[in-house]
Amino acid sequence: MRVLVIGGAGFIGSHLVRRLIDEGYGVDVLDNYLNSCGLRNLCGCNVIYGDAVSGLGLEPCIEAVDTVFHLAVRSLPEGLENPDEVFLSNVMGTYNVARACATYEKKMVFVSSCEAYGFSDDPLRETNPLNPVTVYGSSKASSEMIVKAFHHSYNLRYAIIRPFNAVGPYVRTDRYAPAYINFIKRVRAKKPPIIHGSGQQTRDFISVRDLAEGIVLVDEGEDKLVHHEVINLGTGVETSINDLALLIVKIYPWLPSLGENLEPVYTERRRGDVERMYADVSQAEKLLGFRAKITLEEELRRVADWYENTFG
Repeated sequence: MRVLVIGGAGFIGSHLVRRLIDEGYGVDVLDNYLNSCGLRNLCGCNVIYGDAVSGLGLEPCIEAVDTVFHLAVRSLPEGLENPDEVFLSNVMGTYNVARACATYEKKMVFVSSCEAYGFSDDPLRETNPLNPVTVYGSSKASSEMIVKAFHHSYNLRYAIIRPFNAVGPYVRTDRYAPAYINFIKRVRAKKPPIIHGSGQQTRDFISVRDLAEGIVLVDEGEDKLVHHEVINLGTGVETSINDLALLIVKIYPWLPSLGENLEPVYTERRRGDVERMYADVSQAEKLLGFRAKITLEEELRRVADWYENTFG
């Protein structure tokens, strides 16, 4: 089988590409390199310069494959700074991909986001209403509606994945980097982590390797997903941002403990930041036999090694 990964030079996309190749897929990648943090993670695939938003190179690439994985996205932090650009880019890109997949009768696997849910005091289930609190989250929720509309009107075959917070190497290290990279940067420099808000807010951190495995299983489990087109991929475990900071200090044993001179510095809470966000993973377990295996500490150690080898 030959597949297309749109956004395959990005963080999650590049790990998905590697997993697909390991599983014996032929893989094409379409990317505009606006966020090519995972480009050095790519090997054994055909990388094509193109763009889902403008449509550059899109239709010929989709026509040539069996399944399309759509991961091209402008990120949540970008959406806080440039909401118009991020919303239009994410939604229009998804529209163009869904339209082309419907036209050429290709299956579309859309990688959405847990940010489409918004907030809840309970584990987030696929049946929860979508109440996003950020422009990024609303772009993902809107994109899901577009994919479903093409299914109902044009018989698009699809699956929607809502990944939770992915952790792994080949991630962004610029000003849009995730919290764990910012913590690593400061701790390795013997500076205290900077935490936005109280640090008591929780997230469901999943290894990007586990996430890539789950995405492939979603594609392979099409027959089981006929009536279950949306799947959470997470661990079902809550981790506070305070505990995330503690774990990162732990993986640098030559540093003093966080309780001594690396006490976190707390600053203003980030706009749109929800207090709790973690997955109900029962549907992924039931339908796909998927369960995350890699612990957060193990993956953070892998990220720290990659960071030292790349930037140390």
